[in-house]
Amino acid sequence: MAIKSATANNEVFLQGTFLGIGINADGTLGTTKGAPKGLTSDVDTGLYRVGMIADFDGFDTGKKMVLNDVLLQGRAIEGFNIGYKTGGSTYVQSNMLLTGFSEVDGKLTDTSNKAVASATWNGKTTENLGISQKISLADDAKYIRIDVTLTNQSGAAMTDLRYMRSFDPDQSDKYATKNTIESQGKNGALVSAYVNSTNPFFLYSDDDRAVASFYGFVNSDPYAAAAYDKPQAEGYTKTIDQTLNLTFGIGTLGAGQSTTITMYMGVTDNLKATIAQINANAGDTPTAPPSPPPPPTNDAPDAVNDSFKLKQDGSVKGNVLANDKDADGDALSALLKSGPAHGTISFSADGGFVYTPDKGFSGTDSFAYTASDGKATDSATVTLSVEAAPVLPPVVVPPVVVPPVVTDLLDRVGTINGSSSASEVLSGKSGANTFYFDEGVTGNDRIVNFEKNDVLVLEKALFDANKDGLIALSGNVLSIDAPKIGDMLRIDGVSALRFLGTDDAGNSVYADASVRPRGAKESTLADNVFAGDKGDKKKNVFFFDTDLGADLGSDTINLFGKRDLIATTTKLTDGNDDGLIVGNNGLFSLGDGLGSIALKGTNGAAVSTIEYDGSTVRGDVTYYVYSLVGSTSTDVSDLGF
Repeated sequence: MAIKSATANNEVFLQGTFLGIGINADGTLGTTKGAPKGLTSDVDTGLYRVGMIADFDGFDTGKKMVLNDVLLQGRAIEGFNIGYKTGGSTYVQSNMLLTGFSEVDGKLTDTSNKAVASATWNGKTTENLGISQKISLADDAKYIRIDVTLTNQSGAAMTDLRYMRSFDPDQSDKYATKNTIESQGKNGALVSAYVNSTNPFFLYSDDDRAVASFYGFVNSDPYAAAAYDKPQAEGYTKTIDQTLNLTFGIGTLGAGQSTTITMYMGVTDNLKATIAQINANAGDTPTAPPSPPPPPTNDAPDAVNDSFKLKQDGSVKGNVLANDKDADGDALSALLKSGPAHGTISFSADGGFVYTPDKGFSGTDSFAYTASDGKATDSATVTLSVEAAPVLPPVVVPPVVVPPVVTDLLDRVGTINGSSSASEVLSGKSGANTFYFDEGVTGNDRIVNFEKNDVLVLEKALFDANKDGLIALSGNVLSIDAPKIGDMLRIDGVSALRFLGTDDAGNSVYADASVRPRGAKESTLADNVFAGDKGDKKKNVFFFDTDLGADLGSDTINLFGKRDLIATTTKLTDGNDDGLIVGNNGLFSLGDGLGSIALKGTNGAAVSTIEYDGSTVRGDVTYYVYSLVGSTSTDVSDLGF
């Protein structure tokens, strides 16, 4: 069988006689779209996408494949993590697209020829570490070869450089595998995972800088002790569902220097013979690209002082880089050096800022920033002149319109009452917590571990000037009595809250705003009615934060089309685990006591079944995505934040 390769949807598919793989746009295994015609995928389990498939007597000949796709069953985990230290800071960046990590931009190209199927991916980290990766598949091979060249394109040395490759092999009926450290140290780094009694998946490198391991699940830290510093001994074995890793300790890479690492992964019916074949062919190492010339001498940027005027209780926005210069023409970025003494500031790396003085303040304030061209810096001061405002009559705040009352969150376990007039430090327990404050007596309090599934319950609604349901926190601090001066609440790690409605007692309920996907239509504690668009031309995201453990009411979604999706934070019940969620006359349960969705299609008829498209993790939150059965234009990548 001649080797095959194809490019579709910015993804590359490679197939030999015994092995086939799919490479996504981030340079890691596991495509987001189906394989083109003429290429094999694991259709027996409903997969048209490709991770890694194997047929030990050859595709389209002899017996059927005995293995499912070894990557896409269960949660798909494959990709790389890169860590290094420079400028006094430690940086770690990860590409594992199907797991939710996509932090290094790059370009994927099919570079196959008649002899070898291959794909090349080139990218660069934010600190200018160049990554050139080539994945090769020979026609008769039961493994792929991965060559990675790392080039320091910055002007400073990168120390303690590490490269980590991870893969979690699974089968449709078996996630736990028999994992073994086959070799470690001078004999090369080799870790295997038997997906059945006779067929192992493996990661291998004969580079003496490599350490083999298996532990954890989503492993994104190359500096974890289990990854490199405390290696598992040769011969260590355990049957468990864990991720396999190869971690390379590269050391220091000076400015302009390059290094190349080579590793292999595959699935085989004879591990010893396959490793022998790899070692026999190891001499065919691609020539590493020449080291780039040393970076030219750099001139530091010239940061120029700025001044702005504004009125009392107003705000001003501007860009501190607008009049800054760089003799080399380098693009500049800005970093806040010291904040204002009499106000708050929102500051962006592109130099944009918004300054808001403290309520009632007038006079002169200032802040300092640092301009950088990526190699050198200069600092400047911004002076802010706040003009006193005339005394105005008090503003009458209109009442907040809230959804109908549906539940009382103060009755559930995990309620922490911070209504004491003393200033307290509050901490929740494991699970969903309710933090309650009576605005009349609360004092100045602090919550030290407000989790993504916790809620804040207040006797009175928070002041929402533009009525958008979002409450911004200044330096993690919330004014409970705004617009009046009064009690304050600090919520560590939270920059904004979103309004969820009211409970049966009339209390206002809020949660962390960062959890809601960008542009999503979110279910609140009321009986909400949503709608897609009549022409089904837009991608509509309907969000249900079920991990809050609150009753989200009886909601309705009309005009639910093939481009639309539903996102939840707990997985919907799937009795036979076939990825299809069957409703009851168009009514889908969100879970016991969590509410329901009445779903109608673009033709007005009730939708009987939806399909599970997968999940993605952002921070500590897992998002589960569902769409109409057979839809091909929606997946987890449509969630934005």
